[in-house]
Amino acid sequence: MARKIDTLTISCIILFIACVLALGVNAFKKIEIKDAPKPILPQEIGDFVLINQVNLPETLIKSLQTKAASVGEYEDNSGEEIQLYVLSSAGQRSIIHQPEYCYLGSGKNELLKKGVLNIAINNHKFEQVNYFLIQIEQGFQVVLYFYTVNHLITNSYAKQQIYFLIERLKNQQVIGSLVRVSKLFKHKDSQGELDFMRPILKNIIENRYFNQTN
Repeated sequence: MARKIDTLTISCIILFIACVLALGVNAFKKIEIKDAPKPILPQEIGDFVLINQVNLPETLIKSLQTKAASVGEYEDNSGEEIQLYVLSSAGQRSIIHQPEYCYLGSGKNELLKKGVLNIAINNHKFEQVNYFLIQIEQGFQVVLYFYTVNHLITNSYAKQQIYFLIERLKNQQVIGSLVRVSKLFKHKDSQGELDFMRPILKNIIENRYFNQTN
């Protein structure tokens, strides 16, 4: 009897999965997938002012498979510079990937440290962002990044990809993003670099600068 119940349960599970997949295929067919709108970068991030919006080369746009990518260079009164990069996608989850691959793929840069940083938001909650520190020819570069899907903010690539798929299966329009902030330092001071970047990330997340589009 137990064997029959187990078999029936397994059969029901398989049938349920098949139904979900069938509904998912229909949902993907019903939604007209368009490229995400190009993100509009903020003119200011705290004390940092936009000094240059980088024009991405066509070869890079082609490799990214989307035009929905914006890169801005910012500078404060003391001459410190940061870079903000926002890449968005409405149709292909594969467009968004982990940025370590871009920085370390050539083999020229050395990974020194990586981890997760807690960012206090509005004094009562935290968002987590990923960070890594690499050594490059010009010095040391710290890179902080997180992912978004519609209203969701997460430091988990897997969670973003799953949430992206769930929203599509629910027949919902969805836009996912990779938000990356980086800065070049002359001297290595891991804690000092993270302390410097923390309020910048707080400003970006609280104001949701990565969601601004035409």
